[in-house]
Amino acid sequence: MHPSDCNRSTPTKVINDSVFPGNKFLLSKDSMSGYNWVNFKNGDKLLLVNCGCTEYTYVFQFTTSRFSADTTDYTYWYPKATELMGEVVPGIYKNDPIPVSQGLDTLKSFIKQYPNKLKLNYALYIYYSNTPNSVATTGDDDDDDTRGMTPHMLISRIQKKSGNEYMVEVTYSIGL
Repeated sequence: MHPSDCNRSTPTKVINDSVFPGNKFLLSKDSMSGYNWVNFKNGDKLLLVNCGCTEYTYVFQFTTSRFSADTTDYTYWYPKATELMGEVVPGIYKNDPIPVSQGLDTLKSFIKQYPNKLKLNYALYIYYSNTPNSVATTGDDDDDDTRGMTPHMLISRIQKKSGNEYMVEVTYSIGL
């Protein structure tokens, strides 16, 4: 696939230098993906992948040694994912096409309302409303055709890495 075949423009930097000075950005050779790297003062690291052809997709890959639990303990990891996302949200450009801040609010509401539904790849719709306690989910049905059209987010991976590090991956997407 070539960028000219896509509905969206070439991926650009998502992280604001004034909030996270020293972050790095690299556009892939084929211009289909952009990569932002942030090293936080607390030792955490973030790789933010900006990709998609018929959609905008951001994949936030956090590496941290601040937290430790079984990777299937979602009642532990979901709140940690909100904490990690909360640390990066202030540094995302405000005119960004993906509603990252609203997604974080949706995730927090989902954790409170549905603590027994926490699992990987459980997509949450993101609505632009003044009612932060309203949460709608797509669940994990891959055949849901509306998922691509409505902004949604999900916790896509929790993985034990070397030593005492863990990787927490949060994905946001919106169709064009």
